[in-house]
Amino acid sequence: MTSPLQGVVTPQELNSLQADVGTQLTELKLNSGTFYDNRFAISELNFNFIKQGIVVPNDSGKFDSAYATRPHIVKADSTLGKYHLYYLGNTSQNNTPGVGSIGLSVSDDGVNWEKYAGAPLASVNGGVDFFVMRDEKVDHKLVAYFSKNLTTISRREASNDDGTEFGAVTDVLSVGATGTWDDVRIQYPSVIKRGTQYLLYYMGLGTSDTSWRIGVAISEDGITFKKSPLNPVMEPRLTNPWESGHVFDPHAFAIGNVIYMGYTGGTVNPLAEQIGVASSVDGINFNRYSTMPIISLGGVGNFDETWTIDPEMILIGNKLHLYYTGHNANGDRQIGLAIAEQGV
Repeated sequence: MTSPLQGVVTPQELNSLQADVGTQLTELKLNSGTFYDNRFAISELNFNFIKQGIVVPNDSGKFDSAYATRPHIVKADSTLGKYHLYYLGNTSQNNTPGVGSIGLSVSDDGVNWEKYAGAPLASVNGGVDFFVMRDEKVDHKLVAYFSKNLTTISRREASNDDGTEFGAVTDVLSVGATGTWDDVRIQYPSVIKRGTQYLLYYMGLGTSDTSWRIGVAISEDGITFKKSPLNPVMEPRLTNPWESGHVFDPHAFAIGNVIYMGYTGGTVNPLAEQIGVASSVDGINFNRYSTMPIISLGGVGNFDETWTIDPEMILIGNKLHLYYTGHNANGDRQIGLAIAEQGV
């Protein structure tokens, strides 16, 4: 039996494999419970986050005066800073692909951020959901995946060492055929390397259902992607009211042999959105960490009092940093930070 991902297992293979590898895996113990994934144990992480406040604010009169949203962080080690945080800025409350500009903040510690004076990035204006990673297949250049429009995800390689200029656009993924779960829209790519393969997670919407779902596409070169026949890999869960209407905004990251996915869950009417996390050992079958959000809404008057969305996580030292968009009662969006210390 062949797995949909190289070097991993399908649910049907678990029974035969458990006898071989089960003794090497232990139960995941977390501060608020036990996290099982396909009956196998996974490595230990603490998701009890403490909010730190706003790290990328709106700037009056600038390109991000209404929105600073959709953060994506990469360890860039550039002359500008160790970490780069790319984000979408807008002067109006409009989140349509093709509207807005890409901003950049830089940091050496992941906590204190300074906006790049040359932003917005002229070479990528018009993009949205600008996810950036290092790719050893192209000399460790910074490579961006982004929503070019409502129906296409594309890729661009950085044309300078600082990741402030990006080159030609290559389309890598399109909406599905008529009648499939993602035949209307695809957005918000998040790409990780696992062995020789690239896994591109994305949110999709179809004509047959009004709910956002999350799928994955797989590639050997980071350019030619094939969607998994097991899509969608994450769907709304009616038994968890806060994510009963939609699941979207995926952000995947790997630690050891485990893939974690931060995501946004939402209700439909009224619209309310909060952040959850799930894990997988095969990149396809995800189990949720909790029946509750890991980043809940802020209090009245806070920058995140109505929505918490767009999770982006990175482990810095022994602290898991989660960057997210907070949405206030006026409709403005700013980027905040929450930290969960590990080994406690």
